[in-house]
Amino acid sequence: MPTLNPSIKVMVVEDEAIIARDIQMQLTSFGFAVTGTPRTAADTFRQVERDSPDIVLMDISIAGEVDGVAAADIVRTRYGLPVIYLTAHTDAATIERARLTDPFGYIVKPLGNTNMKPLITMALNKHRIERQIEHHRKMLSTILQGLPGAVLVAEPSGEILFLNQAAERLTGWAKEEAAGKGFAEVASLEDCQGRAISFQLVREAIAINETVRIPRGSALIARDRRAIAVSGQLAVTRGANGEPAGVFITLQDVTAEQAEEQRIRQERQMLVAGELAHGVAQEFYALASLIGDCAQAIGGGHGDSGIEMIRRAGQIGKDMSLQLMDLRETHGSSHAVNVSQYLLGSLSLLERFCRGGVTVNVSAEPDAGYVLSTGNHFEQMLMHLCLNGRHFLNGSGKITITASTHEEPVSLSRGRSYARLAFLAEKSNAQPLPPASRFPDVNLSVVRAIAIASEGFSRTAETPDASLIEVFLPRHASRESATAAANEYSRIVLLAGLPAEFAEAVKRAIGDDIAVFEASSLDEVSLISELYPGDFDLIVVNETAAITERKERIYQRVQARRPTAGLLRIAGLSPAELEPQVASFFQEAALRSLRLGVLPRG
Repeated sequence: MPTLNPSIKVMVVEDEAIIARDIQMQLTSFGFAVTGTPRTAADTFRQVERDSPDIVLMDISIAGEVDGVAAADIVRTRYGLPVIYLTAHTDAATIERARLTDPFGYIVKPLGNTNMKPLITMALNKHRIERQIEHHRKMLSTILQGLPGAVLVAEPSGEILFLNQAAERLTGWAKEEAAGKGFAEVASLEDCQGRAISFQLVREAIAINETVRIPRGSALIARDRRAIAVSGQLAVTRGANGEPAGVFITLQDVTAEQAEEQRIRQERQMLVAGELAHGVAQEFYALASLIGDCAQAIGGGHGDSGIEMIRRAGQIGKDMSLQLMDLRETHGSSHAVNVSQYLLGSLSLLERFCRGGVTVNVSAEPDAGYVLSTGNHFEQMLMHLCLNGRHFLNGSGKITITASTHEEPVSLSRGRSYARLAFLAEKSNAQPLPPASRFPDVNLSVVRAIAIASEGFSRTAETPDASLIEVFLPRHASRESATAAANEYSRIVLLAGLPAEFAEAVKRAIGDDIAVFEASSLDEVSLISELYPGDFDLIVVNETAAITERKERIYQRVQARRPTAGLLRIAGLSPAELEPQVASFFQEAALRSLRLGVLPRG
């Protein structure tokens, strides 16, 4: 009598009792344990859950609403058990349905001298191997899903088999949508010249049987047509016969890395440019001094207006050279400038500066008063505004510069009285200059920063035919009052990128005795910190975007320049939440030693 192997349990699903009993006897003689002989699909499912068989022999044509084919499919998918069909003479359609359920074999009835024992043994062994493969596949899938980089697996033909979550995010394709599509469609790669290289990389990896790196400067064209800078590689796996079995692609988004490389290159370029500018400024200072000395020797400082113009231009050049050379060490000293006298005295210089088809008119009210200027910022501002007007007019038109008094209803600095400088550029009907003769554009950030550094502000308005830039600088009635104001201590708050309602909340929180300056960006804050001669009490920056390394470096520069200024970076606050936070800064005795405050919501 054969030895039973109760570890191998077989369930027989057969609605013919005699046949079921015959099969049970044969299985027992082969050493298998029969857990039951249900006749219907419903009984089968209940007994599977109760007895946990290792394999099921399923009659294709059992009675009931659910036939053997449908029941076998449920046993395989729901319970993960191998199924061998018991079949007699059955129609072709049913046999085809049975084939689609991927059975582990067929036993033909009546049984007679059958090979049932080796068939069951082979089916169990095949099922065990398949479960191991599935386990390894799931484990590999879990590992690949956990990788931070994008991973794609494709057929050698390029048909996508698998994407991990990082690849789904990078390409914009869901794994289910990408399956079966071409690699070049899901992960379209282009080189630095915009040429498609996906197929070329796959063919190269297969041909040389080595890992192929994606060329530097390549981009992935995502599903939404965004070009994403990527790096990565392709490797080919091969089967036992040495033929390519699949392509393994890894991709990394290197947009941030490229931006960082670009930033480092720019910083190096700026360092070199700064050193070059310092050297050029020294040489220019010597030349400007020579021009001034020669003009002095020829004209004695009087007489011919042309000689005097040369002497004055040389002096301005010397001042600008000194500012370039001293920018890293000092903010310069403030001095009083008579607005009317300076503008009227600069007319000839500005006319020659604009020359060609641009005319310059200057007018000033006698009581425009005095303004404070650090270094030669006032002259620098005039030059920038003239350059901007000349660029707008493109060599043909009129620039009108006026100086007048202005009373501002809202106190923005030490008082409400301002000297208003208006630069109006109006185009003429003359033919514009050809492209090669056009004047370069000018960054008005310098003008805005100089205005704020003088505790003033600026406004701009532009139409197709005219451009108006107004600069408002705190006005002083006399040189003595301006000089005295230069030595006064002002409490200053600098705002960067705050919407109007936030700026109003800050002003309500600090009261009228503290001046509020508004910069348009963090870059402008950095520029103002270089130009303003006094101290800041508090700098408030609206953090609407993620903190980048570039932003942090700007913060570090500002704090290095202004070590006593509080730096408040707000994120996610409403104006109502911001107001008490700002007020609390000014209520703390240690305000001037504050370095950093970050206020997230809640």
